[in-house]
Amino acid sequence: MRDLRNIYIDKPDLEKRGKEFNEKYKKERINKAAYDIIRAKGNSNSWGEFKSDFTLYTENRCPVCEERINQYDDIEHYRPKKDYWWLAYDFYNYYNCCDLCNTTYKKNFFPLFDESKKVDFATKDKISDEQPLLFNPLKDDPLELFYLEFFMSSSDGSFPSVRYIPNINLDRTSYKYAKALKTIELFNLNNENPKNDPARRSTLNDLSIAIKHFRKIVRSWRSEPDLVKRAEQGKIIKEFRDKSGLFLCQFVIKGLYIDLTKSI
Repeated sequence: MRDLRNIYIDKPDLEKRGKEFNEKYKKERINKAAYDIIRAKGNSNSWGEFKSDFTLYTENRCPVCEERINQYDDIEHYRPKKDYWWLAYDFYNYYNCCDLCNTTYKKNFFPLFDESKKVDFATKDKISDEQPLLFNPLKDDPLELFYLEFFMSSSDGSFPSVRYIPNINLDRTSYKYAKALKTIELFNLNNENPKNDPARRSTLNDLSIAIKHFRKIVRSWRSEPDLVKRAEQGKIIKEFRDKSGLFLCQFVIKGLYIDLTKSI
């Protein structure tokens, strides 16, 4: 998970270029025929120009699963081009994403809390009434939607020892709870649907090792009575967080997790 809500504030030049991009493709966002023409061209993925900006901002991590981004990954359209063609060339519909989340799992799926509120081009002015069930790193606070859960791994080591769950403080009948749950399920973040995805398992195992180590550092820091040593450990925490580039560290620092290992 990544929090990209401040990206336009932190990178004003990126938003400036984004606005210029939207102006350049204004016709393709209001005229379906113009959109179809440019999409028919072989090199119509102009949004790729923003890839390096988003990737640098997320420290080469996927904003959804925290997998490493590589040169083959692309810009993701939060609302898919298939159903929201007028947003295909809308800068504010973009963020970077790994191929596993984008192509393998999300594809063109875009579930809503109430499907009757889904808009088309004619009703696009009511798009704010939609309640998407997928995490949007540009608008959502991951610390509000999710928790981590630590548990004992299976004896053969085939399952990770950390998984995502909806924030335990959310009402189970609420829209935000439904969004967290559907995001976990659709992106297969816990490698449970299906369980045999080696790519997702590899990501989870890497995250588990890093976060388990980070938890030990944080626990030691919290229990250290000596202020000098505590300050030194605080520096170690910051260095680990910065070097790893993992937003999941924030869940540990803020205590947004459940530890099941003590009861097993």
